[in-house]
Amino acid sequence: MTFQDAETDPNNQLLNRALPAIARLEASLAYEREALRLALHSATLLNALDDLSRAVADERERLDAIDLIAPHRWDYEEFHSRIIGWLLDPSAHHRQAECFIAALLKATRAPQEMLDADWSAAQVYREWKNVVAGKVGYLDILILNQDCHSLIAIENKTRSQEHSNQLTRYRRALANDYPDFTRHHIFLSPDGFPPNEERDQKHWQPASYSAIHSAIKGVLETGGVSDPDAKALHFSSSSSGSTTIRSLTSRTRPTSIRSHILI
Repeated sequence: MTFQDAETDPNNQLLNRALPAIARLEASLAYEREALRLALHSATLLNALDDLSRAVADERERLDAIDLIAPHRWDYEEFHSRIIGWLLDPSAHHRQAECFIAALLKATRAPQEMLDADWSAAQVYREWKNVVAGKVGYLDILILNQDCHSLIAIENKTRSQEHSNQLTRYRRALANDYPDFTRHHIFLSPDGFPPNEERDQKHWQPASYSAIHSAIKGVLETGGVSDPDAKALHFSSSSSGSTTIRSLTSRTRPTSIRSHILI
């Protein structure tokens, strides 16, 4: 068969007409194969991400962020005061609003007018500086409620006791700066021991870490939590009388494992 005969052969002409269609079909099949490959790849990644999310959620249940971050700080008053101050801050990210403040007031027998007040806009201050008779002092935690003219003063002691008449000086400083406020003074310690001086015992309400723990636990167990997705808070006693706290994070934010201990 000559070249001219091949060009005029009906079979060859039919094949030549079919070649473009075959090429288009191959291109379409290649596109579909690539789309299927990408879909399978995405499904594999999604399955892997789901597995990772479940693993993170399981690990979060076992993780005590405070233990991880600062296991060597259990004897530092400032460390505990930061945690307590964060818990009592209505604007903090624990999503409990003023529930912990209300529990603290009830546990420490605060005046009824303070129990009935709205503490949602209260402000929390750490290391409140004051000067009395030329001596500088730093109250561990001060909670101010400007709306109802009330305040909560917390002096926290882990191993040491009060010194240099500091409780008397703090009380006088608060009376000078907030004369029209209802003032509730709390002397906090692991064992709940009272102040040394009799004059301070009349004004400072002793409270133990276990009492605070019970109050906070009561909020969570009785439905006082403002966010139903918030994880349970957990305190556990250590051999030194200190405590640990599990981080309080939302189940809806799997990447937000953090302690939020600073205010």
